[in-house]
Amino acid sequence: MRSILYSIPIEWFEIRQRFHYLVEALAPHHDLTLLAPRSHRRLVREKPVHEWLTPWTTDPLGPQSRVHSVATLPFYRSRPHLVTLQWKTQPARLAKAARSTHAEYDVLWLADPTQAALADLVPHRKLVYECVDDHAGFWADERLKSRLIAMEVALARRADLVITTSRSLTERFTVLNANVAWIGNGTHVDYFAEVGRSPQTFPIPADLAALKGPVIGFYGALGHWVDLALIAELARRRPEWTFLLIGPAFTSTEILDGLPNIHMTGPKPFDELRGYLTHVPVWTIPFKLDAMTRAVDPLKVYEYLAADRQVVTTPLPELDTLLPHLAYAESPEAWEAALAAALVAPPRSSSARADLFDKLGARDWNGLAKRVEQEIDVLFTPNARSLEPEGSR
Repeated sequence: MRSILYSIPIEWFEIRQRFHYLVEALAPHHDLTLLAPRSHRRLVREKPVHEWLTPWTTDPLGPQSRVHSVATLPFYRSRPHLVTLQWKTQPARLAKAARSTHAEYDVLWLADPTQAALADLVPHRKLVYECVDDHAGFWADERLKSRLIAMEVALARRADLVITTSRSLTERFTVLNANVAWIGNGTHVDYFAEVGRSPQTFPIPADLAALKGPVIGFYGALGHWVDLALIAELARRRPEWTFLLIGPAFTSTEILDGLPNIHMTGPKPFDELRGYLTHVPVWTIPFKLDAMTRAVDPLKVYEYLAADRQVVTTPLPELDTLLPHLAYAESPEAWEAALAAALVAPPRSSSARADLFDKLGARDWNGLAKRVEQEIDVLFTPNARSLEPEGSR
């Protein structure tokens, strides 16, 4: 059992992402301390008054693991000078929380380049940097982008291991570090496959039952990378279709206002998603195509496909291996045609389903977590890397 300090860039009590699945798989076998940001808005809503100003709050993850939620500066994302102050001061707050659990860790595992200073603040034996996104793409301010890139480059060069989630990211970091492991996103295949195997298990959600016409779905964060203009255009072109958008909005959705066939639910609990997947046959990933999204391995596509749903998506490089089990579309005209075809598509043949689930099997979270664990194990095994057969990574 190793002591692992895992610092992530998102709130733990948010929609489930890659970090949640890895933590669930690793926590039973390690002494795991998770560091996560916590917005003051959530603290005010979820914690008693006397905890609002405490350095961190702690919740158990299991018998020997815990999450420390460390408050961010209020409203820091709205002003560049507050962003800079957040990046400068947050590592010290995270480090204080980390040291409350252990004076030293076997592994310091960072998934946010703005937390790179933790490498100097928390004693550790091995340093891992996990890059799951083109982080600079989240920021419009060029000075913030440049500063973040500089922090990331320094962290990648210093790390004992860099874990990436896409080919694009792998190529970027291979020139900075000789030890890069490409481990993409995935799903709990059996969990979502229950949608196709036992649809009667999942009654239709009440809000979905009230919607008219064929329903086309999307779930996930509504950020600037989601092409809301495309969704609005499709809604205007096909007023008989209803577009179901499940998830929190992190950008303005004003462009969708006034369109009666747009239904936004806000975030839904994870355990309710299968009900929506069961009763909506077509799901989408309507991302803008840019440098940021070309580096993305969208987790939700594996969930859609494990549920045996039809999928239409922006052509993202990481999804090429899943063709022909999904459809690519770029222009509004191509999207309209692809969605119309998906809505009347027959069930997958037994051979197509077998091929799909063979590919998804390599993306099961249990297997992906074991690969992460193996990569970390190698760091503690002298000369093990030199014994690996060529091409094994």
